[in-house]
Amino acid sequence: MKVLFVCYANIGRSQTAMALYNYWTKTDTADSAGTGVNDVVPDCNTLGEFEQKNHHRPSTLTALSEKFGIDASDFTRTQLTPEMLSQYDLVVNIADRDQTPDWFRGDNVIWWKVLDLGPQFTDERLWQNYDMLVDKVKKLIALEKAGGDFHELDDNIDEENN
Repeated sequence: MKVLFVCYANIGRSQTAMALYNYWTKTDTADSAGTGVNDVVPDCNTLGEFEQKNHHRPSTLTALSEKFGIDASDFTRTQLTPEMLSQYDLVVNIADRDQTPDWFRGDNVIWWKVLDLGPQFTDERLWQNYDMLVDKVKKLIALEKAGGDFHELDDNIDEENN
């Protein structure tokens, strides 16, 4: 299954979910993107560049390296476009509602509610998000193996528009 994980800046939540999915499935079928890559830290093209500029705090690189030995330093950041939605079997939107364009909809789109740390960043929140993503990705893989409907994992954060 081809999966696209999407968050806002493509430096945290979606990159973590992509890395974990590919790691556990032993595939390279998941990608990540962001709805605001061009707006947030536009001078950082990879997670490694972001880490260098923000070395004062733990990051996606820290979490993936410490827990799984995954080196994500060369993971590139990608701006989401409408055309990308049809290229995947499943698109998991982890961006907050106010970070999500109106066109970001489709039968293959589900929503996961995982806090955008941004200005609310703390080490504790980083690890809470990480643990939440570990749980959600494991459930997605189990559901995929069982042949279940991925809509079961939709957190319905946009239920007023469904």
